[in-house]
Amino acid sequence: MTEVLLKKFKLTWEERQTEHDGYGDEIDRYFVNKELIIEANSEDAACEIWDKEHANEGTNGLDHIYEIVEHELFNKSLHIEMPDGYTYAVPVEIIARNRAEAYADEYGDDIGESLREDTIPLFMERDYNIRDWASNNMNWNDVKAHARRVTTEEKQEYDFEDGWCNGEWAVK
Repeated sequence: MTEVLLKKFKLTWEERQTEHDGYGDEIDRYFVNKELIIEANSEDAACEIWDKEHANEGTNGLDHIYEIVEHELFNKSLHIEMPDGYTYAVPVEIIARNRAEAYADEYGDDIGESLREDTIPLFMERDYNIRDWASNNMNWNDVKAHARRVTTEEKQEYDFEDGWCNGEWAVK
């Protein structure tokens, strides 16, 4: 008997929250972001499991699903000094997933496979490959929600796009 290796998938969606108006009628109030990790042998199988578990719930369907690929590289961040004088850390995983998505068509549209077979080996070769992809293929807006400031002294505002492409960098 062949053992089937399950993959982990992260699924996100918005769930409608309702309240009653005092007259027995439901009133939509707001949506809450939800997420769930499902183990399955494929993305389609993970979606089927989610569909069964969330039938008849107040959702608009899944917003996003991606395979969780774990690797030591994803414990690192690209540290970059920006024109405001602060140093920001952007998780390498965000940059790697961006690249893997760009090349997924070469791997049957499987982003996880693109990560494992192409992007992770490339990024493991040289730190420069991480910085090269990030500065030439991504914008600051692509990463700023994931960036964390690692220096704390107070500074003024500057051009982050220039810093993202030309700032001092290191992978730590």
